[in-house]
Amino acid sequence: MQKCSKKFSKFFSILNFFFSSLVTKFQNTGSIRDGRSENTTRQRPVLTPAKLEEIRQLFENEPTLSIRRASQRLKLGYRTVQRALRNHIDFFPYKVQSMQSLTSQNFASRLAFARMIKTKIDRREININRVWFSDEAHFYLNGYVNKQNYRFWGSENPNVAVSRTLHPQRLTVWAALCAEGIIGPILFHSSVNSKNYLEMLRDTFIPTAHGLNKIASFWFQQDGARPSRSRDVFSLLYEHFGNQVIALDFKNHFEGGMDWPPYSPDLNPCDFFLWGYLKDRVYQEPLSSLSELESALVREVSAIEVTTLKSVLRSFANRLDFVIKHQGAHFENFVNKT
Repeated sequence: MQKCSKKFSKFFSILNFFFSSLVTKFQNTGSIRDGRSENTTRQRPVLTPAKLEEIRQLFENEPTLSIRRASQRLKLGYRTVQRALRNHIDFFPYKVQSMQSLTSQNFASRLAFARMIKTKIDRREININRVWFSDEAHFYLNGYVNKQNYRFWGSENPNVAVSRTLHPQRLTVWAALCAEGIIGPILFHSSVNSKNYLEMLRDTFIPTAHGLNKIASFWFQQDGARPSRSRDVFSLLYEHFGNQVIALDFKNHFEGGMDWPPYSPDLNPCDFFLWGYLKDRVYQEPLSSLSELESALVREVSAIEVTTLKSVLRSFANRLDFVIKHQGAHFENFVNKT
């Protein structure tokens, strides 16, 4: 018992010394932290208003300057400059997006279309959720390489080149979407022409839409590609949709309808949403055959939810406002935020 009592006495003596040391340190320094860690803690550089203005002016004068180059000129750390741009100056990196050049006539047709369809929507002459928007796109078996993000890190130039076949295998895919669903992907195994485009509408799209009860009170939109502007195509569309057709040259054959403005991928939900979404999804894993590519397309299209499509159609309505605001110009100003 005496031996045990001595052990407890020694333990409490050590514990008392430890707490006494902490109290003494706090009284002397105002902190119980080790002074060495205080001295070695790396402090963030202070971003004064003058320094922030210097960073702003540098990037306003040279908007394509990299953060690394800027940090060297400013004698600041890379992360410091990046933090200043994002958190204080509200500058963001953008990728340049090439767009087709518009003529004054293109500006006018886009502006007239945006005003007309917006008026019809406001008057409830068109329910934007009941418009079939259609388009086609190429999907290559080998996918694509985003050269902007393709880098090789090393001490020397490895002289690496990315090879691709002269005639890569591809599928030409057509689809139509509305806020209530998607019909597609429908595949063309050869170049799209007036004959096979008409056959696709007559034998696949129209029967499918009828089967879904999504013809009556619906509109149909297509772009101005030459194969879609034949008299036979317009006659078929008029037979099923009447004057509720949005297509370039339709009004030259039948009364009513609306002309779809040329060079307007920023207004077609297939262009500004569907194709990019699908390419991001189907190329996540390597594909070895066109049948695998086709299966991946079918799988990813079927997985798109109605809530997503309704959001996309709301985006279309918002884009009309931007076209009007920018007097028919491509309102995205040739850039996409990364």
